[in-house]
Amino acid sequence: MAKGVTRLWPVMPSRVQFASVFDRRHWTDEGSVCRDLSRSENGRANLVLDGSEKWKRSLTTEFGAFENNHGLGSSPTQTKDLMIINVEHKGPSYLLAIAKATGRTMWKSDRASGSSWTSPIVLELEGKELIILSSGGTIDGYDLVDGKQLWTVGGLSGNSVPSPTAVGPYLFVGARIPEFGSTQDAAQSNLCIKLDTTPAGKHEVMWRASKAVCDYASPVVDRDCAYYLKSAGVLFCIDSATGETHYTERLGTTCWATPIVAGEKVFFFGKDGTTQVIKSGPTFFKVATNLLWDPKNAPTPETYKETHGGHGHGEGVGGIASEEKSKAAESTEPTAGGPPSGRRGGGMMAMLLKSDANGDGVISADELPSDLKEMLPRVDLNEDNAIDAAEMKAMEESFRKRREGSQALARDPIVYGVAAADGAFIIRTGTRLFCVGGN
Repeated sequence: MAKGVTRLWPVMPSRVQFASVFDRRHWTDEGSVCRDLSRSENGRANLVLDGSEKWKRSLTTEFGAFENNHGLGSSPTQTKDLMIINVEHKGPSYLLAIAKATGRTMWKSDRASGSSWTSPIVLELEGKELIILSSGGTIDGYDLVDGKQLWTVGGLSGNSVPSPTAVGPYLFVGARIPEFGSTQDAAQSNLCIKLDTTPAGKHEVMWRASKAVCDYASPVVDRDCAYYLKSAGVLFCIDSATGETHYTERLGTTCWATPIVAGEKVFFFGKDGTTQVIKSGPTFFKVATNLLWDPKNAPTPETYKETHGGHGHGEGVGGIASEEKSKAAESTEPTAGGPPSGRRGGGMMAMLLKSDANGDGVISADELPSDLKEMLPRVDLNEDNAIDAAEMKAMEESFRKRREGSQALARDPIVYGVAAADGAFIIRTGTRLFCVGGN
């Protein structure tokens, strides 16, 4: 632990706590805590600070099973009275407002089905609160009172993981490189929009990034600088007004968590427990490097079990999955008489083949699932507005290459998310919470 930094406490979270802290939001309000139980009990609960439960609901019981390989990665957001949840998956998807005091549904707005882990944000413009959601190729604005969709901005790609950041009427949107896409494709969806509050809703694109992209982390803004971060630790510092790049710098650590601006500094939390601290401004200056744990002796998870064939953490007690199982899980070799068997690649291939309504082995644009239509131009190599067997094979190979060794890289301890409160950072790994404060 570096000088000036004190680790106040580490904690082994229960399964419920495991799902409670997922990003930079701190979830307390007027003596109550809103908890996300989606990973273990498929619901939401509101607790008072003494730990007693005020209410509890199971969203999967009410609205159907959650169909997504990596669980509900979207974090709730809140107003004084409401908790807002985005449930976006392969099944019926929706944006839901729940009264924090009673747990009652105040409104529910249907959304297109798809794979998304982005979180909604609350934005106040000219005295009116809006819900903003960037996901699935669009940015959508909703009325907080009744959940009515007010406007939409389309033409985006790769914006289903990082969440947008608002500064007044300016919305800073992050997007990752989409499947089979390029950095240039993604950069055009990393942009700044000035929101128009008039009924016409003529939102203005202030700038589009030339090279900057996000991955898991959402963009953060401090005065004249907007920070966009790739998961590999490549930092883009952009002029927040013009979109011009101040600098591009490698931080030397892979980051999955959204950075935090505190005072004159920006904190970047590496997934390996290394935190890089820089001085905020148009010139790169590293202030400090802090270690959450000894990289040569990382804390071993005490309660941990990898889900078979995946990249997440299971809920039972056990050890690391065997190398044989890991290799089998990552395999994309075809099974007898069927599509490739790898989790993501095989899953997508199976889904594509399921969409082949006429059974001709070619997925036409009309047959393609709605959330995959935007990728068609990137995989349709012969430009016939369909995906044939050769193109599906190329997709399979791309998936395989991009995911080689991915399971080994997703083994705990990993820093997934950070929240800031009362002069301290709450840092979440797969099986622990750390509270870190300055001295």
